[in-house]
Amino acid sequence: MDFGLSLKQVYRLFFREGVKMGGSFMSFVKAAFLMVLFSAMGLYVFAILISFYWWLSPLPVEVVSQKLLTPNIRAGGKLQIEYTVKRNALCPATIQKFLYEGETKDKGSSPRRRIVEQIYLLAGGGVLGLDNYIRETKIPDDAIPGPARITVLSSYMCNPIRSFWPLTSPAEDIFFNILPATANESKRDKLPVENF
Repeated sequence: MDFGLSLKQVYRLFFREGVKMGGSFMSFVKAAFLMVLFSAMGLYVFAILISFYWWLSPLPVEVVSQKLLTPNIRAGGKLQIEYTVKRNALCPATIQKFLYEGETKDKGSSPRRRIVEQIYLLAGGGVLGLDNYIRETKIPDDAIPGPARITVLSSYMCNPIRSFWPLTSPAEDIFFNILPATANESKRDKLPVENF
């Protein structure tokens, strides 16, 4: 498709000579069309580059280390895990903790899985850089005694593309033992609660 004008002529027409001195009305229409076309192509390329940047953006939170502070926990107790993380960005996030309980080495038996905690962070949590904190997770009262594990799955939505396809970051599984609840703890949990 040849419009009869080169980029040099378009430049001269608009910026050096001006429309009133540069030629006919058709030359102006051709030049205007080319300017709109090049602007649209520039915006299109810019949008593609931004999309690639958003798509390839790094993980906003990296888990440097995690340490289990309570390897043996009673059903109904609180599991404590110490985390050291490096935050590169503060983004909205969803954090889900899955409990796998009743794991045995028998073939054909599968552990019971359930979500024990789900956290929504609207603007991220903590500070940028290295951070150290302890997170508690309540183990359900009816948890099956024996070996168990917690899996933490974090999903981050740092930009418009990640709102549709969040960055997911599974942490390493945390293995621990669930002990049966004592009789005193079971009775205490079943006492009626008065609301004032």
